[in-house]
Amino acid sequence: MLKIDFFYKILFVVIGIFFTVFLYNFIANNAHFDSFKDYIFEIGYLNLLASTIFYLFSHLLRALRITVMLENHNYSMSNLVGKQFYCNAVNIIIPFKLGEIFRIVELNKLVKDINKTFITIIAERAIDFFILFCGLFTALLIENYQLIQLKFTIALGVLFIISVLLIYFVLPENIKTVNLFLAKRHKGNIVISFLSFTNRIYNVIASLRIIFKNRSSTIVLLSLLIWGCEILGFVYVLSYLDIKLTFLLSFLVFLSSLIYSASLGLSGFQLAFYIVSTLKPDFDFLNMSYIYQFLVFGPAILIGIVIYISMVAKNFINFSRTKKAVVHE
Repeated sequence: MLKIDFFYKILFVVIGIFFTVFLYNFIANNAHFDSFKDYIFEIGYLNLLASTIFYLFSHLLRALRITVMLENHNYSMSNLVGKQFYCNAVNIIIPFKLGEIFRIVELNKLVKDINKTFITIIAERAIDFFILFCGLFTALLIENYQLIQLKFTIALGVLFIISVLLIYFVLPENIKTVNLFLAKRHKGNIVISFLSFTNRIYNVIASLRIIFKNRSSTIVLLSLLIWGCEILGFVYVLSYLDIKLTFLLSFLVFLSSLIYSASLGLSGFQLAFYIVSTLKPDFDFLNMSYIYQFLVFGPAILIGIVIYISMVAKNFINFSRTKKAVVHE
């Protein structure tokens, strides 16, 4: 088990280092550093620092929200905060959001209940996407932006919101009705398997409802504060964009993985900045996206590496102490 855990961590570290090196090599080869440095001085160090602090503080609030949702105090808050920042760094450096799987595994080491951990993460992500899609729709309406490049994202957002509402409010009662009907009138392995599957879905939804019912006001407030801080992470662009465009940019970046990015050879992240530049042509979207990566991803990855090193050192010290105690015995 220890060997599996060791290789599991090494695998993610190797992937993380590879992806980080690739990212910074890409930036070094594509960014115009003369203009990049000019922007740094023009924005000002205080604005840059403020953006970074707001982003990092949002993840402190995420750890607090997880604590509220779990309603479990058998672990220290400092450990949970450390896990949050560590897993956030892994999530940044591993593509396709595969870091969420890693986050579930790491968080469960504290919670020690995989079902509760999994359901809590699902609830957390459902709340976040609900807020993000609603925020994006609001920003688009305020800006009166033509949805030329965002048809896929908008369609996905509408489908997600409708699905969440139906699953949360409509599906549970209908599952019970359908299951009761099938159990009375049909038999066989296929029906039993179907009933078992739908019952598991019902239990998951029921668990999510319990989470929201117990602390709904606190969870909603913390979620709004989290994304408020994430939006304030874009204060560095206020010298170049008005508040409405900054608001739109933030939600485009948050949902960048869902923006169709086949055109222009840009990733979804850069495309989010590019879309805003179509509304304000003098906005240097490429350098501004690189600055955001340095401001947010750089410190987050650095903090994650420091936490990981401290975790390894702590495990090594505990292992050495255990080994010495066994030798003395």
